[in-house]
Amino acid sequence: MEVYLQSFGARLRVKDGLFEVIVPDLSGSNHHVTEQFAAHQVRTILMQSGTSVSSDALLLALEHGADVLILDGFGHPVGRLWSNRPSTTLSIWKNQLSLSLHPQALAIAKDWVEAKIRERHRYLRKLKAYRSGEKLALIEKAEAGIGELLTRLHALTVGPDREKAAAAIRGIEGAAGRLYHDTLGALLPEDQPYNGRSKRPAKDL
Repeated sequence: MEVYLQSFGARLRVKDGLFEVIVPDLSGSNHHVTEQFAAHQVRTILMQSGTSVSSDALLLALEHGADVLILDGFGHPVGRLWSNRPSTTLSIWKNQLSLSLHPQALAIAKDWVEAKIRERHRYLRKLKAYRSGEKLALIEKAEAGIGELLTRLHALTVGPDREKAAAAIRGIEGAAGRLYHDTLGALLPEDQPYNGRSKRPAKDL
């Protein structure tokens, strides 16, 4: 569960061992909104400017491993609160770094990318059963293109030139991703247009 503190004056505190969110009624009628959440259910707390969190709430979040993110006025994260105790996230990062130095790391990455593309290829085949005409032809074209990329990736040998192999894997993954998402976007209703993916930050945040 994610807890968002967005309304001006909203505050998070602890009451009876639970997180309690209070959203004040700024109209003056004192109809404040109050909600409580069990600490073990909260995985992330996001707070924007104009909101507040008590130190007890921060301690409870750290105790239960909840991530606390501070957002700017546009909703973009600018900071976070970390516990000084090792977390499972840090352990995962450490193991990922160790794996990246393994001689078979690139081969493992190639297999993972191939599995991801293959799953998307399989999903496009399922969509064909519900489409006809131009949209069916569009799916079939994408299916053929992704199938060709899968063949190239499967035949790719991870040899001594690891940088060249890594660049080839990234290139195939990117091409397959663009083809897949552009095809899905073209299948959407006209009143829900798809104008491409966005990141860092995502435009739909």
